[in-house]
Amino acid sequence: MIDGMKVHIKTEELAKLLRERASYHTKRALQKGKEIPQLQRSMKALDKAPKGHVVSNSTRGYGVDPVEELESQIRSHKKKATALTFLATHLAKGETYALTEAELRQLELLVE
Repeated sequence: MIDGMKVHIKTEELAKLLRERASYHTKRALQKGKEIPQLQRSMKALDKAPKGHVVSNSTRGYGVDPVEELESQIRSHKKKATALTFLATHLAKGETYALTEAELRQLELLVE
């Protein structure tokens, strides 16, 4: 009898997949980091806009600072990259991992 559904992945393949996900998050953090200066300039321009124009910066309009939100996303991507890299480098060599759907989703190997 089989107890639930598990996917069996060898160490080498799992390490490769985890490194790929870590690389994705590292690249996204770098891309988003490059957006910060332009976003800061845009926010300053909005703050300088004359009263009565259609513009309102989102700290006044929505209560969330777009720069802080972007910085939060960058931190999140960096944390994910660090965690995935750690896992990829600490797998038991020569083993086969039986991963559940929840584990596959947590490791970002199965998307909805």
